[in-house]
Amino acid sequence: MNSNSKNPFTLNPVETISLYLLLKVDEDKLDPIRLRLLSRVEKRLYEELSIEKFEGLNELYNKRIEFGR
Repeated sequence: MNSNSKNPFTLNPVETISLYLLLKVDEDKLDPIRLRLLSRVEKRLYEELSIEKFEGLNELYNKRIEFGR
């Protein structure tokens, strides 16, 4: 993959939350690249979500999956 790609890889909100939760579960086992990814995703979620929603990410994710979003 070319890191200078003109087509950035994007995720929808549910995919972003899913990725964050997946990485966060085993945070202590992540290599430096995955830790950096976790940090970037976490920062983005902090910017986009209220504190209450961020603290309830598991519940928010489960509700969205339940309704197929």
